[in-house]
Amino acid sequence: MEVIDRGKEKGKPDAFLIDGVNWIKVVDDPVNAGQLAEKVGIHLGEACAILLAKSLNVPVLLDDSDARKFALGLGLEVVGSVGIIIKAVKLGLISKEDGLKDLEKLANVMWLSVNVYEKARKVIEGL
Repeated sequence: MEVIDRGKEKGKPDAFLIDGVNWIKVVDDPVNAGQLAEKVGIHLGEACAILLAKSLNVPVLLDDSDARKFALGLGLEVVGSVGIIIKAVKLGLISKEDGLKDLEKLANVMWLSVNVYEKARKVIEGL
């Protein structure tokens, strides 16, 4: 599994999280990411993720609705944070209990509709 992180994040306080991890590849921002972000009206990080996913032909992790719509319009497979938690439980990477805890943490740091939260909770509990 390969996760792409923006090269400009290297040196940030949380960069230690990726030190010594062999499944994360740090790359520089794609050349036209800033122009794309401005033109489409999305954040630079989302534009970088979209451009990298498109060039590598891999799914892209996005939660912002405008970025998701744009990526879907490009034919990309889009996965959100809730989907990642569900997939991790399905694959046995984390327990149901940890998945439910992660879902709760996620709901505390980003807006999730009640419907999305409840549906995700039921899916995790049913696995």
